[in-house]
Amino acid sequence: MPILKAIGKNKDKKKGSTKQTLSGMKAVLNYIARAGKEEQIYKAFGMGLSDNVDRANDKIIFNKKTHDKIDSNLYKHFALSFPPGFNNLEIIEKITREFVQEEFVNKGFLCYVGIHIDKDHYHSHILVDTVNFNTGYKLHQLNNSDMKKARYKDKILPEQEISLQHLKDSMEEIALKYGVESPKKDKENNKNKSINIGKMSKYKGVTKDNSWRSKISTVFQEVVLNVTTTVENLQDRLKEKGIFFNRFNKEKKTLTLGTTYEDKGETKKGLVKLSTLEKEEDYRFQVTKNIYNWDNLWEELDKHKVKLLEQEQKQEKEKNNHFIDLDVFDEIEKEIKLELEKDKELSKSKTKTKTYTLEEERQIDENTRIWIENFNKKQAELEKSKENKSVEKKEEPRVEKNAIEEAIKNQRLAEKERLERLADEESNKKKKKTSYWEDKEKDTEKEI
Repeated sequence: MPILKAIGKNKDKKKGSTKQTLSGMKAVLNYIARAGKEEQIYKAFGMGLSDNVDRANDKIIFNKKTHDKIDSNLYKHFALSFPPGFNNLEIIEKITREFVQEEFVNKGFLCYVGIHIDKDHYHSHILVDTVNFNTGYKLHQLNNSDMKKARYKDKILPEQEISLQHLKDSMEEIALKYGVESPKKDKENNKNKSINIGKMSKYKGVTKDNSWRSKISTVFQEVVLNVTTTVENLQDRLKEKGIFFNRFNKEKKTLTLGTTYEDKGETKKGLVKLSTLEKEEDYRFQVTKNIYNWDNLWEELDKHKVKLLEQEQKQEKEKNNHFIDLDVFDEIEKEIKLELEKDKELSKSKTKTKTYTLEEERQIDENTRIWIENFNKKQAELEKSKENKSVEKKEEPRVEKNAIEEAIKNQRLAEKERLERLADEESNKKKKKTSYWEDKEKDTEKEI
């Protein structure tokens, strides 16, 4: 989506004139060619002129002298800007060359072009010699108000007179041929987003990343779009970042923003009206609202305030929902303590061990011995029955045991070993106790 910018003449503040000079034209040519700053430019070339910037300047002067037209209106300066991220330099060059060829060179006007890559948006600069090298007529640029006059309205313009709106439409048409989307139209005024910038110094202020004017516009947008910024804290937020309200009139809906900056060791103050930013930055707002517009600004800040209030109410509600009465908490704590006491009593009762008399212990040992003998007999009988079965089936073909049966057998053997081990341990314990009491009785008898 290329944007066409018409950059006008610098105004001499002391003399109050807008006269262009040959030295000023040479300075613009050097700026376009980026002399000594090759890393900032993709390509610089002449159309009807030499690619060498000095030779191009000499030819323009020669053309003017030939037609005796060395006066104040020496050149026209245009900038063709492409959106950030569009970095197809071949397409940019083709669009620029075709636009310049059709609108200027074919009509008899010499041009010098430079394609700059020093910003996040690539852009082409075009300097047009205002003297037609065929006829000697001067190039006359008409704006929208001129085209409403009876002299120009609904009339075909001669080649030396060009309409700025026509240039914009031509640029869009050529861009579309190369698949580059044209600027969106303003529904109210049916105008595209191309802009006019009155002075070269102003153009530099608008496009230069570190200029005081860019600082104001960037910081203002950043602060206003922050969801925590409201009408009440807007000025404080801007002051923190070095921007202040120089003039503010709510009734007239005017606001002038300012900042301080250093220029050649001298501290200066830069001021810009909000309405000026609205016009100059409008081309960047294709989908969202222009926040430099007075009504849009305060509407945005009011929305932020409503959102903040909603968040506060939500947080307060969550606090109330999670609030616990202290009395209720004490009751819960008491219940927990009672449960803990019950658990302690239960665990104590489980840990108490039962004591046996000598006769009871002997009976236990005897029962254990009988159980072990019976168990061993059963196991012996089981082993004999297995051996008999294996002898009977010797001549039968060997059948591979099922994995499940093998697992069951292993499990039974393990259980048998475990039970025998437990029985031996229990028997040893009882023997120890029995011997202890027998010794005790013998000692008692001796004493008696």
